[in-house]
Amino acid sequence: PPTPSFAQNPTPAPAAAGVKSKTLWEQIREGGWVMFPIALCSIATLYLIGDGVIRTSRKKAAPPAQEEALKTLFRQGDYVGAHNYCKENVSPLTNTLRVGISLLGEGKEVAEEGMLGGLAKENSQMQTYISYLSVICVTTPMIGFLGTVTGMIKAFAKLGSSGIADPSRLSAALGEVLVAPTSGRVI
Repeated sequence: PPTPSFAQNPTPAPAAAGVKSKTLWEQIREGGWVMFPIALCSIATLYLIGDGVIRTSRKKAAPPAQEEALKTLFRQGDYVGAHNYCKENVSPLTNTLRVGISLLGEGKEVAEEGMLGGLAKENSQMQTYISYLSVICVTTPMIGFLGTVTGMIKAFAKLGSSGIADPSRLSAALGEVLVAPTSGRVI
């Protein structure tokens, strides 16, 4: 008996002729000259993130060895030794404590306020590069939109010179219109 046609295994349709997938590098090249500043912003972003993570880690901000050494000096009541230790071993922890130790003679409130001021100073120094990340975050999409404008100018120039008869000539300009702003927003 003949088998019904729906029970037969369908053969996959051959891939459409002429369809070519683009590599990532080809897509980046389509973005035009705008991709160079976007790439620089991307590299700067990765650097700033990595540097920020390293600089603000607990091991850098409050090294455990320094904590233990200072605890020992405080337990012994050796505040002069603790102050000298803080001078010799620079870190956000020792910088903050050094301010507090130097103000101990002025009273508890003054020492606490001094330490809060020192802590604010260390915090602002540790977060300096965050402002650079913010600038990159704001400017990179604008650079991408610049790619949109230059790509549209190229597209209209091609359209004006060759008319609508040859749409393949528009592909490079349209690639810039699409790739550059997308890359800028991704960064």
